[in-house]
Amino acid sequence: ERVRREISEIQSSPEKIEEAAAEVSGRTRRGFRTVFYSSAEDQLAIARFFGEPVVLVPRKGLDPRNHFYYRVDGASFDKIVRVNEKPPTNRFRQYRDLSSYEYAELPGMMRALRRRVPVRSDIYLFASLIPPSEWAVVIARRQAALATCQQQLSGARSLQDLRRVEMRYVPLSGGGFDIEVKQLVFADGTRWKNQP
Repeated sequence: ERVRREISEIQSSPEKIEEAAAEVSGRTRRGFRTVFYSSAEDQLAIARFFGEPVVLVPRKGLDPRNHFYYRVDGASFDKIVRVNEKPPTNRFRQYRDLSSYEYAELPGMMRALRRRVPVRSDIYLFASLIPPSEWAVVIARRQAALATCQQQLSGARSLQDLRRVEMRYVPLSGGGFDIEVKQLVFADGTRWKNQP
């Protein structure tokens, strides 16, 4: 319950959402990469919990004369719809690449979405797009991990020293997910591993 309250407080903070929106849209320049770990089987549950759009963007859907993409219906998560508009790739710069998972291990609805474009080379993007409300949790967890890291390691390190943040989705009892920092990698090669 404590973790759920934390997540709710983070996601209801206008300041945190504004900061997250700037990062998600690419308006904030950062010199590091964020990597997420999660199981293939959890992908739909994670998307549902955080309200992520799950999309498949065919390469031909990028044609300015005929924009379109496919998505899992965000209300029910039980059907696939074709959206005849420009794909939302410019609004969501952070996502989990679903093509990196074994097709057979993905939930059925995501496999059905993937089958909309049979030839893999014809796909521009097959992903769960991370919205600002979820990215706000990422930022909060990253800041907390960085503060703990600074206490444990000698030498001051800041956000500017980061080169890679590794995070994982952790299932909560009773449903839902938290996002936990697994490791921070700094420009000087130092690695800090979280001990949750």
